[in-house]
Amino acid sequence: MKKAGVQVEFADPKDDFHNQGICGAPEQVHGLVLSLTKSDKPALGWPTINKYGLSAQPFHPKIGGARLYANTLERKMKDMGIWQPVLPPGRSRPD
Repeated sequence: MKKAGVQVEFADPKDDFHNQGICGAPEQVHGLVLSLTKSDKPALGWPTINKYGLSAQPFHPKIGGARLYANTLERKMKDMGIWQPVLPPGRSRPD
């Protein structure tokens, strides 16, 4: 993509997740989930889910983990000069 003139950047979430990954305190990424949960759909899932009844959630972020990923992305976008915050309805951007 760089050859085509597209700006490519990498945003490393490692610092945001320090001591908050799997087994962290607080844990912001699901560890191993060995049984199906309400949100798993084994009929539509991977063959492993169908064969062993394992959840599709391991190693995916929890709600707090999604916020940590968003923090990483927002910081990188600010560094690149392309960050524009999303404002609640009815609020305008400060000048």
